[in-house]
Amino acid sequence: MRKLYFFILLFSHCALNGLAQEITVSPVIESVRRNEAVEILGAYKENIYSHLYDNNDHRLMAHNAGLRMMWRRELPLDRRNFRFEKLLYDRGRFQLIYSKRSRQSQIIYGLPMNADGIPDTAHAVVLDTMQKKIGENFFDISFAESDDKKHVVAYWIDPNNFDKNELYYVIFDRQFQSIKKGRVKLPFVEKRAAFHSLLIGNRGRLYVVIAEYKSQQKENAVRFWIMTSGNNFRDYEHMEIKTESNLYLNNVRFKIDNLNEYINVVGFYTEGSTSNRAAEGIYFARIPFHSSRAEVSYYEAFSPEFIARIKGNRKSSKNSKLYSFIIDKVILRKDGGLLFVAESFYKTYRTTNYLYDIYGFPSYNESTVIYHFDELIVVSLHPNGKIHWKNIIVKNQSSNGDYGRYSSYQMMNSGAFLKIFFNEKISSRSNLIEYTIDVNGKMSREVLFNSRSYNVYLMPQYGRQVSVDEIVFPSMKKSELRLLKLNYHLN
Repeated sequence: MRKLYFFILLFSHCALNGLAQEITVSPVIESVRRNEAVEILGAYKENIYSHLYDNNDHRLMAHNAGLRMMWRRELPLDRRNFRFEKLLYDRGRFQLIYSKRSRQSQIIYGLPMNADGIPDTAHAVVLDTMQKKIGENFFDISFAESDDKKHVVAYWIDPNNFDKNELYYVIFDRQFQSIKKGRVKLPFVEKRAAFHSLLIGNRGRLYVVIAEYKSQQKENAVRFWIMTSGNNFRDYEHMEIKTESNLYLNNVRFKIDNLNEYINVVGFYTEGSTSNRAAEGIYFARIPFHSSRAEVSYYEAFSPEFIARIKGNRKSSKNSKLYSFIIDKVILRKDGGLLFVAESFYKTYRTTNYLYDIYGFPSYNESTVIYHFDELIVVSLHPNGKIHWKNIIVKNQSSNGDYGRYSSYQMMNSGAFLKIFFNEKISSRSNLIEYTIDVNGKMSREVLFNSRSYNVYLMPQYGRQVSVDEIVFPSMKKSELRLLKLNYHLN
């Protein structure tokens, strides 16, 4: 393993919207393989934690404030018998979730670990056991966390018994001292209904969302039910959202507002379209915790001029729609409104012919997937659903052979402003772009630096904000892993 025993620490004296930034770059941390990925987990007492992994190996690493690696630990998984499920982190505590598979069962385990990555107990805690028959598929487990990070829920649907329409769950705390298991009978009255999502509140209450779609293709929704654990999931119409006539919802996100005791709903709507990515405007709803209907249900259309700006058209068209935007991040406002970021994402395919038969027809070809990450829409909504402000951030990123790992963006939220970071081009010589947006929607653009200056190739989408004024990005360049930290010194 190669290491470089130096690091770069630069204090930039240029003002960025009144803020000075400090840039720290680590030495080479690891020599990585092509298929390895990295995630930044968070920070605790000046230490920053990261997780490097592939299909077989998982390594937990700690770095000091200068991003030098302090220690590295292999996660205690026997690859022959166990499957990694999730690594959770909060304030210096880790929770490793993994499952053991046998011919007739799948057992979920939880292992608590301290800030040094050392297990607290000699044996993992059994969270649940799922029985299966020989030859049946294994369960795919999903996770959700409460906003205060005190409650975690693992949930799954039996892939071998879809007709039973049952969702299984296990709720646990950060020390695995409280474990609650259960199952939910999903009210699929017809084939157009399907499980949508699951949320957990700060009090440990579950919200299971079921969608009813326009057709069996399950693209555009006409209604949502929200089942709650407070009534033992018996009243599946406890909360309901139903669209207006001939309007359909897609890209719908549910967000619990624990402070104001609401469930906020945001998504795109379209009129009579068959495309699940079509958007003519924004839908917003607010449902009080103890109500069966939305207190606010509001639709607001995109103006033709706004859509034309995104598409780069000189002339607006009343029939224009957006087709490739996905709502990615949702941030709650203290007054009950919210802010969301949507990104244009789609894939195209290119076929290359290599060999031809004696008649001149291609006999061998290869298909290449091209990943496109384009414009961002940033929208702030009032508590009544009306648009406070909206911005368009123009970018054009496309690549192949890398699953888009150097594309997309990352966001930093200071409370007073947002910062959005992305690579200007998909190249190791790209500029890192920073957009700053204040609470009133005023936006500015800065070029922070060129990647060559720090010998990095950043992957912004895998970065993480680790404090109110710090954000860390991983870099993979020529099989070398580094970290880069931006500190704005707001305190």
